[in-house]
Amino acid sequence: MAQRDRSRSTTIDGGIRWQSGAPIASVPITNSSESFTDFTDPGDCRPIAGASWKFLGGIINHPLDTAGTGFQSYVCDMLRSTVAGPHIGNPDGIPGDAAAATTAAARTNPSRPYVDVPVELLQMGDLFRLVQTRSNSLIKELGRENLRYQFGIAPVVDDVFKLFHFNEQVDRRIQEVERLKTQKGLRKTVTVGSGSLASDVLWTQQSNGIFLSTRARGNTVRTKRVHCRWTPTGDLSKMYTPAAMRRLIQRCVLGLTVDFSTVWQIVPWTWLIDWATNVGDYLKASRNMIPASLTTCVVMTHTRTEWSAPGLSGTKNTKPYSLEPIQIIRDGKTRTTVSPSVTAQFPFLSGNQLGILASLAVTRA
Repeated sequence: MAQRDRSRSTTIDGGIRWQSGAPIASVPITNSSESFTDFTDPGDCRPIAGASWKFLGGIINHPLDTAGTGFQSYVCDMLRSTVAGPHIGNPDGIPGDAAAATTAAARTNPSRPYVDVPVELLQMGDLFRLVQTRSNSLIKELGRENLRYQFGIAPVVDDVFKLFHFNEQVDRRIQEVERLKTQKGLRKTVTVGSGSLASDVLWTQQSNGIFLSTRARGNTVRTKRVHCRWTPTGDLSKMYTPAAMRRLIQRCVLGLTVDFSTVWQIVPWTWLIDWATNVGDYLKASRNMIPASLTTCVVMTHTRTEWSAPGLSGTKNTKPYSLEPIQIIRDGKTRTTVSPSVTAQFPFLSGNQLGILASLAVTRA
């Protein structure tokens, strides 16, 4: 592939600083920069990487004082490096690229279930046993009640409500299959993770000639989306009549099949394994009741960080000084081709997951 790199930047006058009464020559200061890498070969969904950085404010003014120190429209030293205002980190709940691709493939697969009826039927026996089980210990009983709700009652109630929208979901899936039959195939983009991180730090904007320092607050927002393209592995119009296709889609929506994905969901403790891996999503992505293959899967990540710090003013050596408020904005965008795969992941447990583990602990104690 032919790679193309582009970059540009803008500069402003860096202002004048006096030291020991002598002016230091002004030099241009970069106040914004952009870089972008893409590929020029034919087609779309090619990898890209883009980054930008800019700042506003941060100008110091201080008339020449008796110590021979002064500033005139001077860009503070902290902003004389594009390192200022970095991204804070990776927010919780955003999977890695391989896990994101697998999740998106499972969510866009034309054969995905809306209600996995076989799984619920096979788990009914466990539900009845949970409801019948009782304990004399209040703590154990509360733990069992939580497990009954999380693994028995809540999933069944959720699926019952979903069944009220069964015909609507079938009609939507038929529209997807009609798009699958076209030359472009089925194209869908889903958000697989989004989160933010905030930080409060002490900035030293200037230490040479005058000491200026304030608290700065930053916020990083990261969103990960995945674009998937599915194409049929055969001529669906010849393989199925409209009536047969509707029946097949009804089976897909209800999950009326027993495959590796079905077995995985009814095997005990696989829910805990899926916390640390994405085996469940990988099996769902591989379900193939409607003959289709995943031809394109690209992961797109957008990271935006904004930093801000208030201005300062006061008097030094009988001369007034001021520092303008500072705002720094940093953007990053990437697009990468990724194949779904089984990966290990160790996200933080949510409050609900911690409650489940606590309930298991007290019932097994």
